[in-house]
Amino acid sequence: MALTEIKRNTAYTVDIDLGADADTVLGLYEVYVSLIHDWGDTVVAETRASRVSAGLYDHSFSPSEMASSGIHKVHWRWVSGGDEFTQNDYANVTQQYIDADSFFALHEELEDEYYDYFDAVESVARGVIDTFCGQSFQFFHDKEITFDGSGTAIQVLPMRIDDLTAATLDAVDVIDSVEILPDSDWYVRCVKEGEISKFTTDQPLVITGDWGWPYVPTNVTRACDYLIEDILSNDRANYKYGVKRAWQDLSRFDFTEVIYFTTGNLDVDVLLMDYVYFTPDMV
Repeated sequence: MALTEIKRNTAYTVDIDLGADADTVLGLYEVYVSLIHDWGDTVVAETRASRVSAGLYDHSFSPSEMASSGIHKVHWRWVSGGDEFTQNDYANVTQQYIDADSFFALHEELEDEYYDYFDAVESVARGVIDTFCGQSFQFFHDKEITFDGSGTAIQVLPMRIDDLTAATLDAVDVIDSVEILPDSDWYVRCVKEGEISKFTTDQPLVITGDWGWPYVPTNVTRACDYLIEDILSNDRANYKYGVKRAWQDLSRFDFTEVIYFTTGNLDVDVLLMDYVYFTPDMV
């Protein structure tokens, strides 16, 4: 089953063909759908799907319900012949680093030939950027992450936090004792009565908030633009094979030792340098 890719903050309509109508109760068809995020929270609780025609049912999720990036499970449940059945479909909600209209406004000569393929190429360029930077520029709204107690004043986060909305320690509200570290949105620290304190080691810390990037940084958008242009112009052939120099007067190629430490475009590398994330424990 291919994974459907949906742009963030875009309405998404799902449907299911059962081949025949489901059972009814009080004239209502027993077909239900819910939406569950990959992080485990239910985005849309189970609701009755709409009948389109015999055996065909659908439901539309609103743009606000598609506000978070990541894999979403569409869970179907229906009753037929008195028996209950279920089916799961999946969609990947993504935040594009540059959209088609913005790209082709800068590269009009490429539009006629490549407009229909843009989303697929942008996805490739996005993957190159994510790998080079060690992070993705996606956004996860109102999600929670659980940490083991660190025993230190600082808790390292697995991704950037944009807004801290709740914090509990062993299920006790401690939002007033946890704050995002000033000048760094990859860490939170423990503060008690205005003084730096330490998180305990034996109590789970649950942090709820908005994670990742609610916007795409300008340099990332520019970098994506450059990479897409390279791909569409077939200007990455040597890079794909690690060729750093091709001698024109004899059959000789020099191969780089650091093929995996570059995007293949020096301008892109420079644009992204401020966004390369190094895991503190590994540096």
